[in-house]
Amino acid sequence: MTPDDNATLRLQGIYNTLCHAITRPDRKFAVTRYFLDEWVPLLGPSLAWLIVALRQRCFWNDRRDWCVVDQATLARETALKPRSIERNLQKPYADWFVLEVTRRYRYRRSMGKKVRDRNRYHLLLTEPLSPRHQVGLETLLQQRLAGISPAASPVETALHLAQSLLDDPDLTTHLAKAPPPPENPSPRTIWQLLEGALSVSLTDYADRNHLARLDEACARLHNHIVQPNKVYVGWQYFRLKWVPLLGHALAWLVVFLRRNCYWDEKTGILRDECVFYKKDLAAAIGQTTRNLNHLFQNPYAPLFFTCLTDEEEAAASPGGRTPRSRNQPLCYRVRMVDDPLTPEDQEQVNRDIEKYLRQSIPGEDPETGQQNFLPLISPPPNRQNFAYPEVSEKLSDRKAKKCRLDAEASEKLSDRSKRGIGKIVGATKESLKK
Repeated sequence: MTPDDNATLRLQGIYNTLCHAITRPDRKFAVTRYFLDEWVPLLGPSLAWLIVALRQRCFWNDRRDWCVVDQATLARETALKPRSIERNLQKPYADWFVLEVTRRYRYRRSMGKKVRDRNRYHLLLTEPLSPRHQVGLETLLQQRLAGISPAASPVETALHLAQSLLDDPDLTTHLAKAPPPPENPSPRTIWQLLEGALSVSLTDYADRNHLARLDEACARLHNHIVQPNKVYVGWQYFRLKWVPLLGHALAWLVVFLRRNCYWDEKTGILRDECVFYKKDLAAAIGQTTRNLNHLFQNPYAPLFFTCLTDEEEAAASPGGRTPRSRNQPLCYRVRMVDDPLTPEDQEQVNRDIEKYLRQSIPGEDPETGQQNFLPLISPPPNRQNFAYPEVSEKLSDRKAKKCRLDAEASEKLSDRSKRGIGKIVGATKESLKK
């Protein structure tokens, strides 16, 4: 193919198993650990999944910071009703992520009035600093500002403060000891925190070069705290199919347990166990301990994690474990490698396999009289991966060719002769009468 050709090359991907064709493991979603640890307890399970769904829409929209989606699609992807979506957008901290919602209308001539159209959502794609981290940074800035010479310019002072925080190895520990945030806090960036500590507007005291340096220092400090490189990667199949069955809270619990397990590449050992107190698990997803016990009663929960008994823990540990008391944490074994099929998809798989096997039942060869087992292991007769929906092999409807025999002669043909082709169909009337 030369560069001047206008031909289009079309490629189609396939999956080598039926389960992969349904779960599509190549389609994933990513959630930062900062969002899991800091924001899920504050937002709540429902609002957190709503933000994840809207961010996914923005990602597929050429990585823009806005998306246009109708209520039905958003409700299907988040397992929320349209009214629940509107209520979640009114919750605290929702406007920290969903910056603007433009409700659009269009005129329907058949009804003679305007009706609701797809909404436009403008989102913040980077993780904002949590309220407690904002308070911790504000406290640290006030403490370190006292040791800086007042003769320095505001921009130099801001750069010195940002660099001192970057060089602090115990920054995470200092932020964890911050006092509780006030009620109804407003979102603030590191730039705004520096301006608040210095009580000046930094844009009035710096030129373009100094502003670029200060912006880079603020971005580095923000990434140092948020750590956007640490993410949890899950399957879209889990988000779209299992979240409605598990519920928003139990789905976040599965994500949190998986987030604390990992694959050790050096030893090749799959760490699929983690130990937590129930109160810590409940706090991680913004629930109470009593509600956590109700989540464990979900019939689909054992498909993703199980709570090990004392005997199972002793068998799994090389050195054995002593029986735990009533107030000891529990050990959970988590399914890490893949996601199971939903009951609906499992039934569909069973029907597809049964249909495939019916088309490949071994039979007796009429010529040799031997059993023919080849169709059972041969590829499907429709020349496609049976993991995909069936493609009809029926030929297109065409007009039948005119037969050169009249109706009287055709009635004298046997059933086998009527299905003949080639020279048999071209036989003359006189030859048939003979």
